[in-house]
Amino acid sequence: MVKIDLKDRKIIYQLALNARQNLSRIAKKVGLSPQLVEYKIKRLENLGVITGYYTCIDISKIGYSIFKIYIKLQNLDEKKEKDMIDDLRNNPNITWVAKCDGVWDLYLVIWGKNVFDFNEIFTWINNKYSYYFSKKSIIANTKVIQLMRKYLAPAKKDADYSSTTWAGEISEVTLDKIDFEILLTIALNARLSDSELARKLKISREVVAYHLKKLMDKKIIYGFKPFLNGDILNFKTYKIFLTIQSLTKDREKALMSFLNYHPNVIEVIYCMGNWELELDIESSSIDINHDLIRELRNKFTDVIREAEILHVYKSYKYTYLTEGLKEIKEKLQKS
Repeated sequence: MVKIDLKDRKIIYQLALNARQNLSRIAKKVGLSPQLVEYKIKRLENLGVITGYYTCIDISKIGYSIFKIYIKLQNLDEKKEKDMIDDLRNNPNITWVAKCDGVWDLYLVIWGKNVFDFNEIFTWINNKYSYYFSKKSIIANTKVIQLMRKYLAPAKKDADYSSTTWAGEISEVTLDKIDFEILLTIALNARLSDSELARKLKISREVVAYHLKKLMDKKIIYGFKPFLNGDILNFKTYKIFLTIQSLTKDREKALMSFLNYHPNVIEVIYCMGNWELELDIESSSIDINHDLIRELRNKFTDVIREAEILHVYKSYKYTYLTEGLKEIKEKLQKS
């Protein structure tokens, strides 16, 4: 059994706030030496509590939108399901493949330049595997509000209530080859230092620092997060789908404020499709989600029409390395 003490939890929370913080900054915040912080982070990684670090990239700034497919499966034995999932994982345009419990069995996330781009990928999936789909729902994200993992805070007074809005209207920013090299290199290795990035890309540390600052100033990069092991940290991943009615600006503001202060809501996603809002939840018990739905129904009777819970219990793929980014990089290398 993995033992995690209070200092470990403080370090995990600091990494959840900003996984790219240096050791000295984390040490100051948790009351340990940088050497001990480094030891504890390495231990948490070796124990599988932290399984990696990813860079949060606002794909709308580089010309992409998010499309999702929720699927209910049929006519599928274990081998056929495994073969299908392996095939979906290997498609470079699919960024997230996950299994679910509830009304849906499979969850796919796809980046597309536009609806026609998405439809090409969807048609490939549908032509190969529609025999195994009893029903499906296609959802397009229109805006995402990322919240902090407040449930990880050692104490309520330590909780960070800030938020970041991303994946909104497409506003493609002009980037050069070095920008894309950096994005591709740190997408799934967010704790690489400027010096390590410089060595990998064979450029100076100053050039790396300049381009990283530019990417963050333009909000293309909006954060750095750890991949956390929910089995060890005692949380499961859920989605709550909300069908909305009569959402005025005032009621929307009140709803977002309520969700922001809920410790287990980590993302609020505005959608087009069978529902209007998705809540991403990390919680130790499904009871927390039922309690949240009851609170929403009581406080926002005029707004919430329907609410449904989905347990996302296994991710087979989660990445920001889309084929589109690779293609852009290749074009820049030839220029």
